[in-house]
Amino acid sequence: AVLMRYFLRLWHGRHIAMAEVVPFRAKEIRVQTRPIKKITVDGEVGLRTPADLKIHPGVLAVLAPKL
Repeated sequence: AVLMRYFLRLWHGRHIAMAEVVPFRAKEIRVQTRPIKKITVDGEVGLRTPADLKIHPGVLAVLAPKL
């Protein structure tokens, strides 16, 4: 149910208003979690944290829960 809520808001462009969404800009980011978790980034399945990612402008949208 939560995933569907995120998907529908993203699809309709209303995700920015969600309390869990914090927009920011960066050229490079590091995704870290405790414990180590499997992540999917831009269709790449099987990655794990920590992950260093280089951002290509306008190519990637990232959704993550606000902690």
